Amino acid sequence: MKKILAFLLCAVMTLSVCVVAFPAHAADNCTDGITPGDVNGDGSVGMKDIIILIRSLSDYPVTINEANSDTLHDGKIDMKDLIQLIKALAGWKEVRLCHWDTKEETVAADCLNGGKAKLTCKVCGDSVEVDTRPLGHNFDTKVTGKCTRCDEKSPDYAYIVYRHYLLGYQRVYIEGTDAENDISYTIENMEVENKILALVVMEDSVGSRITFTIQLEARKAQCGFFSYVSADDMEVYMEGTLDPAKFDFETQKGITVSLTDPVLPAEYKSDFTELAVSLAYLAIAGTEQMISESGIDDISIEDFGFESVTAAG
Repeated sequence: MKKILAFLLCAVMTLSVCVVAFPAHAADNCTDGITPGDVNGDGSVGMKDIIILIRSLSDYPVTINEANSDTLHDGKIDMKDLIQLIKALAGWKEVRLCHWDTKEETVAADCLNGGKAKLTCKVCGDSVEVDTRPLGHNFDTKVTGKCTRCDEKSPDYAYIVYRHYLLGYQRVYIEGTDAENDISYTIENMEVENKILALVVMEDSVGSRITFTIQLEARKAQCGFFSYVSADDMEVYMEGTLDPAKFDFETQKGITVSLTDPVLPAEYKSDFTELAVSLAYLAIAGTEQMISESGIDDISIEDFGFESVTAAG
């Protein structure tokens, strides 16, 4: 129900509505003799009242109880009254129907704990102290990865700060050679359209070339990869997924490989699966080294879900 009410709260912002004005309800207490929020006058307050009020504000020919519908008690019925009714039904304790309240914070809320507030009606003077909701964390998703109020780390902290680190450099990479097999390689981490990519490029002296790219994910989620192999007059494209929690170099678990070139025989798949595992291992090892050399002391490859290659090796 609360999810539906939250959706309605967003949706009503886009409605084009009319305003109904009428004499304000006069009483010692604004709620004397009325049922606040009972728009259709059936003796209860619920979703039906929201629907009827939306129809009324959209100029449908429906009958409403005006005193019950003026949830802000300001002498008119408009979008603000509808929002007030939705909030009340969603359980907002700092909302009172049919009072025109001012709110005075008496105990401050923080990210995790609610506070208290004094509500005083500007019309009848009725006053009450209510609990207020926790503020919730407000995470910086671009630079620090921390809450702007309490400094708590976001669940995506490692991803955010490492992505921001990569943004500050034109290239972050490791180069190496395998003299025995006449191969040179580059492992690179980069930020592309708010994503972190781990790229491996391998070449030999006769023009064979392999590229392998993993898109790292936050919260240790499954990663996608794609690869291009050009060797021995053959071009092969492959793609697949990598499960950080299950990936194992020795057993080749935690990886799925799909060869996108349909002319290859089925027996090639095991060879390319083995190749993909080796390339993934190289990409992870290189990323671990680049993270350790980034100067960000409180993140590691484990934050992306992968076992430390250094620790395992």
